[in-house]
Amino acid sequence: MKKKLALITWNGLPKVRESERLMLPHLAKAGIATQIIDWRSSGFDFSQFDLVVLRSCWDYHLRGAEFTEWLRRTASEVPMLNDIETVLWNRNKFYLRELECQGIEIAPTIFATGSEAIGTMDRARSRAGRKIVVKPVVVSFCT
Repeated sequence: MKKKLALITWNGLPKVRESERLMLPHLAKAGIATQIIDWRSSGFDFSQFDLVVLRSCWDYHLRGAEFTEWLRRTASEVPMLNDIETVLWNRNKFYLRELECQGIEIAPTIFATGSEAIGTMDRARSRAGRKIVVKPVVVSFCT
């Protein structure tokens, strides 16, 4: 019997990104039927899968409570590779500061909140002279 795997994304991305395109043939060769699915797929039965893997749910911060509810419900129905408590912990990007305080090296990071964020972002971009990554600080979700 073929195993079924769900790779979870959001509909703002192309259906098959480069990393999935490279992965899919290997999964198929191993006898794993794989589907790439938007986590917000209304009424979708995720319990039909043997495993769910969060890949690129990059809109979660716009729908915090909805994402948290989906995450908990789905994890109760089907095994999820990503540890739920870790996913919920690292939704607030200040988790990186916690890691750094434990001696774990992180990418050069400037932590900014509220109105200071825009000015800080502009200064960081001009100092870096290259692209920068900006991540939203998700303060809390209903848990």
